[in-house]
Amino acid sequence: MGKEALSPARISTGIMLAMGISTELFQGCIGSDDGDRKRTVQVKPRLVRAEGIAAAAKTATIPTVSLEPDLHWSSGVSISSLRVPIKQISLHSAAFDHEADLYLCSGSSEACQVEMAGTAFQDALNAASRQVEMGQYDYVFVKTCEDSEGEYRTALTGSVPLDGKTWYTNAASVLDSVGPAAPVSITSHGCGRTYTLPHPLRITDSLGASVDFTLYFDIQELAYAALGSRKTAAAWTPGNCTGERPAETDAASPPFLCIGYPEVSGIISAAPAVLERYRVNGGSTIGMFFTADDIPLGGYTRRYYTEGVRIEPGFDALMALRNVRKNSDGTLFVDGFGPGGHAYDTTMSVFRAAAFSRANHTGTFTTMTEATLATSTVDYGAVRLTR
Repeated sequence: MGKEALSPARISTGIMLAMGISTELFQGCIGSDDGDRKRTVQVKPRLVRAEGIAAAAKTATIPTVSLEPDLHWSSGVSISSLRVPIKQISLHSAAFDHEADLYLCSGSSEACQVEMAGTAFQDALNAASRQVEMGQYDYVFVKTCEDSEGEYRTALTGSVPLDGKTWYTNAASVLDSVGPAAPVSITSHGCGRTYTLPHPLRITDSLGASVDFTLYFDIQELAYAALGSRKTAAAWTPGNCTGERPAETDAASPPFLCIGYPEVSGIISAAPAVLERYRVNGGSTIGMFFTADDIPLGGYTRRYYTEGVRIEPGFDALMALRNVRKNSDGTLFVDGFGPGGHAYDTTMSVFRAAAFSRANHTGTFTTMTEATLATSTVDYGAVRLTR
């Protein structure tokens, strides 16, 4: 894959990859040197689901809540299967003139689908180790389809309670009150995502001849569903929803199902990553990964819908987190990407909290909308969820 295909101009489409790696984990060298051959290390990529169980947010200071009994949408989708095509995972240098493939699948998109709803901490890739040349890597690329295809399909099987019934995914009608659940295909645009590592990954001699590179992800509240109506139309987004957008002129429309991006955070370590999740302003979720010794790895933001409740959390929780770092007082600086076409402008952020506490708390964050690019300050309440 050439430099043009992986240039930063392409990182606005496709899978959202939130990757954070601590510099302390990669000092020194790993690898071997056989005469004139380049020194390398065996790296085995692993993709595992972090374990966690969401608890209801019981206390929070949130914006005005509108109670609407006929508003049928919910993030309580129980996912039994989530198959996403992964065709390539690779590391790249800062200049995009050097790359190292960690994982390759040369089959069709269907043949390259990976089950992401498996047992927690079980490796979903089951890939062999690959030789990675020593050096510094600043980007990670995940490819989900061929450039000529322009889009990829995720297959989701699950159920959700809405309007007093259990609705099951259905290939013909998206949701049906008659089970069992069957896979539904959700089409997303773009074929890959290149992400800047917050700290360069230095593969050198001191860590050993073979290591695991583990990518952690979380599917809790990844999907949300709705019975179509004028009221639920705002939850439908192009590119990540299956079913038609509800018509503003119709009282009722067919149901729809939407999915966020299963952002991942990566680490070279035998110890599992720790996942912390927070409900922010009652209508969004922030998840953050940490190493076993409490170094931030990265994270995500997701929309959160509750049936019969309309909440405006104050920011559009669709993007991964660009930066998570500790402050001297133990709080976190939490920074999301910028809006729309300004995702990688570091002066812009959809969500930026300078002192995010790792417990129930209130505070303020700044946000910037795509429409005006104006920065505003928003009060928020955050509740730490039980895993």
